[in-house]
Parts: sequence; C-alpha cells; structure tokens
Amino acid sequence: MFYGGCSEEEIKKVEEECDATNEQYKALKKKYEHLYDEYIEARNKWIGLISFDLTLLDILANKLAAVSQCIINDITEIKKEGGV
Repeated sequence: MFYGGCSEEEIKKVEEECDATNEQYKALKKKYEHLYDEYIEARNKWIGLISFDLTLLDILANKLAAVSQCIINDITEIKKEGGV
C-alpha cells in the first residue's frame, strides 16, 4: 500500500494506533450492545404501564364509570334510608 512519503516506522506506528483504536471501539460497542439489550428488556417489561392502547383506555374508562355509578347509587340509597 502506498502512504505517500511516510517512513515505514511512521506507517507502523499509525497502524498500531489504528489497531488499538479499533480494539477500543469493539470493546465499547460490546458494552453499548449489552446496555441497549438491557434497556430493550426493561422497556418491554414495563411498556404496558407506560402506554395504553386506545381499546384498553376505553375499557378502563367504562369500568371507572361503572364503579363511580355504583358509588353514587349507594350514597343515594343511604340518603333515602336516612343514614346520612
């Protein structure tokens, strides 16, 4: 390979630096991939608590409406009986 006016010693030094940098890159990439895999695993585990599908949100709203109506009915009955 032609390196344009560089001595063989300079070329060897640069190649060694490149090899060392490449090894650092590989080590950091491996660490990054491990951390990213952990992130994806945690995200998948908790995604149901973070975001709602519109269908699930509709079901939740209907259930809450039914519960609140039961509470209102109970209060009305208690008032009719003179408990409050």
